[in-house]
Amino acid sequence: MPPFDNGQKRKNTKKGTISRIHTKEEKDPEIDLDLSDLPPIHDIRAIFADLVSRAPKVAKTVLHIQGRKLRVATMCSGTESPLLALEFIQKSIREQHGLELEIEHVFSCEIEPFKQAYIERNFRPPILFRDICELGETEAHTAYGALVPVPGDVDLLVAGTSCVDFSNLNMHKKNLNDDGESGQTLRGLISWITNHRPPVVILENVCSAPWAAIKELFKSKQYTVETIVLDTKCYYIPQTRNRTYLIAIDRIKSNYPAAWAALVKKLARPASSPMDDFLLPSDDPHIHQARKRLVQECRASNRGAGADWSRCEARHQHARLDEGLGQKRPLTSWDEGGFCKLPDFAWNDWGVGQTERVLDLMEISLLRSSMRGIDPNYKTYSSQIWNLSQNVDRNIDSTRPGLSPCLTPSMIPYITNRGGLMVGLEALALQGLPVDQLLLSHETEGQLIDLAGNAMSTPVIGACILAVLVFGNHLFKAGDDIESYEFKNNIIDPGMLQFKPLSLSGHDEYDVTLLLSKAERSSRLCICEGHSDITVHKLYQCMDCMSTFCEKCQGKPEHNPRQINIPRILPAQFAKTLKEILPMCLSIMNVSAELLEGLRANVNLVIPDAQWKKWCNAVLGASGHDLQFVECKRQEIWSIIYKSPFAKLELSLYPQKPEWRLFAFPEDKEQANADI
Repeated sequence: MPPFDNGQKRKNTKKGTISRIHTKEEKDPEIDLDLSDLPPIHDIRAIFADLVSRAPKVAKTVLHIQGRKLRVATMCSGTESPLLALEFIQKSIREQHGLELEIEHVFSCEIEPFKQAYIERNFRPPILFRDICELGETEAHTAYGALVPVPGDVDLLVAGTSCVDFSNLNMHKKNLNDDGESGQTLRGLISWITNHRPPVVILENVCSAPWAAIKELFKSKQYTVETIVLDTKCYYIPQTRNRTYLIAIDRIKSNYPAAWAALVKKLARPASSPMDDFLLPSDDPHIHQARKRLVQECRASNRGAGADWSRCEARHQHARLDEGLGQKRPLTSWDEGGFCKLPDFAWNDWGVGQTERVLDLMEISLLRSSMRGIDPNYKTYSSQIWNLSQNVDRNIDSTRPGLSPCLTPSMIPYITNRGGLMVGLEALALQGLPVDQLLLSHETEGQLIDLAGNAMSTPVIGACILAVLVFGNHLFKAGDDIESYEFKNNIIDPGMLQFKPLSLSGHDEYDVTLLLSKAERSSRLCICEGHSDITVHKLYQCMDCMSTFCEKCQGKPEHNPRQINIPRILPAQFAKTLKEILPMCLSIMNVSAELLEGLRANVNLVIPDAQWKKWCNAVLGASGHDLQFVECKRQEIWSIIYKSPFAKLELSLYPQKPEWRLFAFPEDKEQANADI
């Protein structure tokens, strides 16, 4: 394999900027998400189902180790993406091959307290060690302070040692021999490996780490190693994120590392769904709550008050002059007195707390897009992210619409068509984490971004682990070795269970006119109200476009407002009423192919037979399955959402007349650019 780039840089003398030199392995592939000929896929469970389906030989390894558990340990993996990936692989193998891959989580190791809490809350490892540097000893301290023996009988170790000393963003890099955090954690890892000899080790770090020295270190311990550079957007997720992965096999000479690297590359599958599919709707209650927390943090830190940005100001002026951007500030209209006014859809309460450097970087980013004929504020299908934590000359053309830049622990990810930040849950979703099944109740927004920025992308590490499992029948002990097995807990007697009927139908009769009146009085009349709040400010309605807004948020763009006085009711009360009178499960009856053909005959439209057949199949599939209640969605109009794997049913409570809309889903195999 050719040598890897260790963070070389080149200087552009014309603009004075620093840019990265990409090697062949790191070259940024062009991915047009709108024109992808692959089926769109963004659900992490579907991603792993597709990934496992492309590695059928994994069944041999599962059969090989039947009778015992695969013992796995992690070190400094951040969000424990390897364990999540193994869980999804385990489920997909069960569904596709009817085999059970049993996994035993031996221990984890994490030094940051909030990450320890995240791991304990979500994964409950038998042992959670505090410091990787202690694992070379026979005993080490846990996160709770106890001194316990260090386990060693592990089949697979997945580690992600500290990258702070190796990162290209670090102006004072250190090598392995320096007394830095990265070198210390790596030496602790090697000490444990030397003592316990796991058959397979996977190590992840930034591309600029001294990989040649790391490989020699493993070889000196009689391991065969191979490295490979992987980009997250080449593995289902629309995020540009280059990381180097190392595999080490406990054999002096082995062909399996090279075969592993070839298989991991073969498992690549470019992202076919845009970033928006991984983000929450802008009116989601999680977004509204995160916005409040971020505004409170800005006010508490007084971040924007008198911040000195003189060192950056000259670079900003140089960029404006050199790129011909002019001196206007059309996005924020900020001035040195502290004034800032974003468009009415944007987070104005967040904007007023930002430093002049951040606000001016937003202006320059907008002007750069305008020079290319792009309005990033436009509510198009694909969002664009600006990393406002970087300097102006590091932010040039860093992302394309629908594609996220590399998530970092300290970034400020501004979503252009939201007018606000990406929240922590969304950042985790863009790393392939199943945020709907994780307990994330105690972390701050900054901590969630830190978790995402340090995480391994779940589909990428999943592909690496899956490739190991394909060759596992040659690497792992056979299933007749049951020494590491623990007795399963007895399951409670099923005869003790009591069955009771559960009604999913609404019971109460309700006057439709009264229902629509309450829907109008509790609907969202300004973007600042979010999912469940009611503004205390005066409300206005534009006489021209009929949009509504509050006194605080009005101003950009200009409207022809008149004050409105509507007696409001609490949205939570109305949502409770809806849940009481609406059924929790619906079925659509009497939809047949004959009915659809009759509708086709009555419509004066020319529909190609191929498209018509696909459309009919989708509608018939949608009507053949129960639709489950999902949520009451408060926007300008209340919507009640029902879903099944094949369709979405939406009830919109328009003031004049309610309306039902059925959206049938196409088959999963349909391409993103298919007519259907």
